[in-house]
Amino acid sequence: MQTLTLQPTVHEGVIVYDDSPLVRAVKHGHVLIVDEADKAPTNVTCILKTLVESGEMHLADGRRIVSGVYVCINHIEHLIHT
Repeated sequence: MQTLTLQPTVHEGVIVYDDSPLVRAVKHGHVLIVDEADKAPTNVTCILKTLVESGEMHLADGRRIVSGVYVCINHIEHLIHT
C-alpha cells in the first residue's frame, strides 16, 4: 500500500517520503490513467475500486482524501462526483 501512496526521494542526503502521483491526482482532481490495473495485486485493485466507487482514499498516515477526479482504468472511464 505504501508504494501506491508514497514516493521516496532523497533530499540533502535524507530519504523523504512524498505523496505519490496517485495521491496528488486525487488531491488536486487531476486526470489519472492506470494502465493494466487488472494485473495489479489485489490490495491495489481494492484501493482503486474504492476510489472509483466512493471518490475517497484513506492513507496509512491517517489522512482521508476526498476529491472529484476523472479516473480511467483500462480504458473504462468513470466520473466521480464529490
